[in-house]
Amino acid sequence: MSMAFIGSASRGLSGYDLAIRCPGAPAAPNGVKTVDLRLGDGWDDDPVGRAVEALERSGLGRADFKSRVVLLANDDTGGERETLVLYAALYGLAGRHVDVYAGGTVLELSRPDWATGDLPDAGRPPKWLPWAQAGGPPPEGIPWVPLEGNDPDQVTVIRHANRLRFVAPAGTRPAVEAFVRLAAIRRRPKGERFPHLSTGHEPVPTRKDDPLQGIDLYAVVEAARRYQEEQRRSAADAATVVAPREVSPRLRRIAEANRVDVVSVLQRLGFSQGESGKWRCPWSGAHPDSTLADTVQVTDDNRARCKSCPQWELAPVALVAETRESAPDEAVSFVLDDDAAVEVGATVTARVTGVETAGYTCTVDDGGRNHAALLFRPRHGDLPEGVQPVEWSAGDRVTAMVTDVRPGPDGRLVLSATAPELVTRILGVFVDELCSGRVVIMKVARVVGTRTKVAIARTTESGSDARGAVIGHGAARLRGAQRMLDRAFGRERLEIIDYARDPRTYLVNAMKPTRVEDLLIRDGHAVVAVERHLYRGGIGQGGLNAQLAGALTGLYVRIVPTGTDLTAALDELIAERSPGQAK
Repeated sequence: MSMAFIGSASRGLSGYDLAIRCPGAPAAPNGVKTVDLRLGDGWDDDPVGRAVEALERSGLGRADFKSRVVLLANDDTGGERETLVLYAALYGLAGRHVDVYAGGTVLELSRPDWATGDLPDAGRPPKWLPWAQAGGPPPEGIPWVPLEGNDPDQVTVIRHANRLRFVAPAGTRPAVEAFVRLAAIRRRPKGERFPHLSTGHEPVPTRKDDPLQGIDLYAVVEAARRYQEEQRRSAADAATVVAPREVSPRLRRIAEANRVDVVSVLQRLGFSQGESGKWRCPWSGAHPDSTLADTVQVTDDNRARCKSCPQWELAPVALVAETRESAPDEAVSFVLDDDAAVEVGATVTARVTGVETAGYTCTVDDGGRNHAALLFRPRHGDLPEGVQPVEWSAGDRVTAMVTDVRPGPDGRLVLSATAPELVTRILGVFVDELCSGRVVIMKVARVVGTRTKVAIARTTESGSDARGAVIGHGAARLRGAQRMLDRAFGRERLEIIDYARDPRTYLVNAMKPTRVEDLLIRDGHAVVAVERHLYRGGIGQGGLNAQLAGALTGLYVRIVPTGTDLTAALDELIAERSPGQAK
């Protein structure tokens, strides 16, 4: 095989925090938390339903996969089929590959270089291939390729067949290796395409969705994703509904600009329309095939939509902000074609030119006129150990807010990159519900360049799930806001959490993605217990997760591992912080 699989001789199973154990698999080393995952007898009759039931019984959630996880597989011949179904279920729940222990070593599939799907093929086949088979004996009626085939003609069959039957080799390790190899070859920009797990004796398929072609592993993945989504939605349904608030004038301007015909915006941005009626994608470099550049459609709801790249669907303001790398108010001014003044409260793109004692000298381009500006250094108080304050260099582009205009002939601007309203405005570019008032931001906690947590709530009993609305389909809205928020480094993590009036619920939400096992709150202090295998993630980088959760909730938070006496730990925390000390 041409794929590169890495055995972890240098890091044994003791290097993992959580081991998920298939039936018949070896035990995990002492000190590694183990969760059993089994389909049960007769699972072949309903593998998709049994896979979801297995996840429910295990109690696993997406937060578990924030730690180092390994699947312990059964090496006995015949156990590979159940292992592959369970692996597909875990992929759907986690949203990524996990490591697998099989054949005495670890296949480090969670690494980005675990395998490559970049094998050359012979081009698209001359006619549509509804079905093909990889492995097993050559079948009648459909194309066949060997599992280890690297010939371009064989890769074409694997990559371009609409449905692929996969006959797993004997033994769990070669079965897993073959399975992930096929998934890598068949990968598309939107993600993996998993094969059907076949015995090699199924009848000749009569249609593309023939149900008699083995176990549809992609259906297992999708069922696990729906299960994870239902878990998330059940939490969202319990989210607090707050009273409506007046929408700020600048958010209303975003809504106004988004009503401008997006076709006119595309034309003003300089994009051309192809013979098909579609527009040339502004992000054609994101396409794996440059011939797919004319892929942007204008939708009935006035958006530019491209399913073939990360910027999936954008309203006029977001379209301008992404293509021109503009700040929210700059993008609005472009769409409305006005000359809105750069004034206090405006969001701008500042280019760093130098360093002063108080902060950074910058220039702000205002329609061809450059404003001198000073960007103050972010003040975060005492950052946890290991978290460094952001440092910008000449040439860096920073999205900031004007907080003051210094008197003088040039009117030097004073800028802030930490103003909470800046985060609200950036999210408003991508989230219509913020501009309409159906969703509101309750509080923002930010360490610039590292991590930001935003508490949100909905203002109506019915309607959109607030967190889902902000994150967007495929997290597209969240990623767009994250890019604008941290243009200089592109490393800041933006997290959206549900606000709740109940302090316990609010703190549990604020600690996500870490799962809270128990907590105790008293006198403005809180101790939060998390599973030992999640302890490092619960603390976050140098205590940052706890600090930001505390900033959102107004509590002083300390993380402890499960098994700690919470009452004693809270007494100790309060005693450490003398009365009158700032919280």
